[in-house]
Amino acid sequence: MSWLSVNVLFALAVGALAQCPLYWTPHEESCYIIPQLMQTWTASMSLCQFYGGYLAEVTSQSENNFIVQFIEQSHVKESQLWIGGSDMLAEGHWTWTDRGDLLQYQPWASNEPDDLAGQHCLAVSEHGEWDDDTCSAHRHGVCEKK
Repeated sequence: MSWLSVNVLFALAVGALAQCPLYWTPHEESCYIIPQLMQTWTASMSLCQFYGGYLAEVTSQSENNFIVQFIEQSHVKESQLWIGGSDMLAEGHWTWTDRGDLLQYQPWASNEPDDLAGQHCLAVSEHGEWDDDTCSAHRHGVCEKK
C-alpha cells in the first residue's frame, strides 16, 4: 500500500470520527447530547440552540430506540427527558418546534397525550414512551444537530 493510500484512508477515518463535535454521540445523520442541566422545556430548547442544535426531533422507531439507549448510557437519573415537540400553537396539533412539521411517528404512552393541567411540551420516558408534560417542569433535554 502506498504512502498516499494510507494517508487517504487515515483522512477518511478521521473525517468519519469527526462528524460530531466533542462529547456529542452520532446516530444516522445526526449528533446527540444530553446537557447535564435540568431546565424547563423552553430553557432546554434555548440551551440546545446555544450548542448549535435543537431539542431532538424523533421521527422513527429506530431513532426512538437510539434515544432510549442513549439515555441509559448517559446515566441520567430521571424518568423523562425533553424532546422537541409541542402543541403550544394549537391544542392537540403536535409539531416539531425546529422545523414546524407535524409529528408523524408518535409512540405515546397509554392515555397520552392527556393535556392534564395544560401540558404542552413533549417528554420521552426511559422506556421510549412519549408524554405531554407541563413545560415548566425541570428535566434534562436531548439535543440534536445535523
